[in-house]
Amino acid sequence: MKHRTFQRNAHTIHVTTLDSGCEIISIDRNSVSKAIHLLARSGGIHDVIPGEAHYLEHMMAGAGPGKAMHELFMAQRKKGLKVNAGTSLAGVDYLAMGLAGHVLPTIEDLFTIMLKRRFNEEWVESERGAISEEALEHSADQVDNWREATLFPSVAEKLHVTGTQESIPKITAEGLRAYHKKHYHTGNMAVLAVGIDHERVIERVLPLVQSVPVGKPSEMISLKPRVLTDSFEAETSDAIEFHFAWPKSTEELVKLMFFVGMLGALEGPLMKRLRDKEELIYGVLSWRQPAPVNTVSIKISCHRSKHEYIIEAFFEELEKLLSNPIDAELWATVQTQMLTSYAEMADSTPYRLASIFSSHWIVGRLDAVDHLKLLTSLSQEEVQELARKWLNRKSAAILCLHNTHTS
Repeated sequence: MKHRTFQRNAHTIHVTTLDSGCEIISIDRNSVSKAIHLLARSGGIHDVIPGEAHYLEHMMAGAGPGKAMHELFMAQRKKGLKVNAGTSLAGVDYLAMGLAGHVLPTIEDLFTIMLKRRFNEEWVESERGAISEEALEHSADQVDNWREATLFPSVAEKLHVTGTQESIPKITAEGLRAYHKKHYHTGNMAVLAVGIDHERVIERVLPLVQSVPVGKPSEMISLKPRVLTDSFEAETSDAIEFHFAWPKSTEELVKLMFFVGMLGALEGPLMKRLRDKEELIYGVLSWRQPAPVNTVSIKISCHRSKHEYIIEAFFEELEKLLSNPIDAELWATVQTQMLTSYAEMADSTPYRLASIFSSHWIVGRLDAVDHLKLLTSLSQEEVQELARKWLNRKSAAILCLHNTHTS
């Protein structure tokens, strides 16, 4: 058993790694409500048939005759607990949140849900219609489907975590049992608690984990977008999207987020240039895809007739920001915005904090990097040096969106 403690964004985090590989994580938080999560690195990216991880989560959390797990969930709700489950590309999360006296005992129920569930073809079939409906809702966005297929053609189907209308009929009880055996084990597991004493969590978890199969962690996959320029016509607003690969390191991630914040800032030179020239743009949006996709994207809404100009302007201003001294006022503005964002996150409710830290653990980013301290110690030179490595024309995917109703 190994133990480490570190500070991150005003929180003390305790991590105990058992000899079997299972991790027990506690985040100190003085509040009335508490939260506890049982996690597994077994998400959509590990599917053999797209949708398996999500289908299995449904089976764990209540499908089948008698709805035994659903009844368990309902019993917890009567105690005032908020219980839920969710599947992402990288993993699955079973959780409970409520008053202190009720939350910790639910860890036994979560272990039951996650590790002792048994089901057959009849139970799997009973849930197929509901899952197909959910998948239909998630696959309705034409632009999202095209973007995924264009940037990540080899795994585009897996990016539909809920599955597709083609894949869901192929999922069987035998396949789900095989998936469960392969991914639901100690090497892929963690228990994460917010606001509960770490020693009490360990005491509760140790006897439960004895019955969990031992296994090696699933591969931590990292996807990078293809380098290309492509266009798509649909009922969407005219826009240009610039997509770049993103590093795995949390420290590098924060530095690049800082740079992208300056590049996409309304106060920045790129946006000023585009606004000043005949009001070329309608709006700008930047976002980061969560691991394992690992891309940062900037979307500029504009008329299609201006696409060529904006692409050239984007890379010209990017090069200037990479090569020249950064305006002190712009630096200070973006730094303050990011510090405020992380400070707000640090003050989140236990439920929200648990969700944040759970997602960080699943994608391998629950480390000792303190975002608030890092942001106040950055230099222009190190931020620019890192940005030159990741943000350049040779590594960009440029997607042009054309509204079918625009002439």
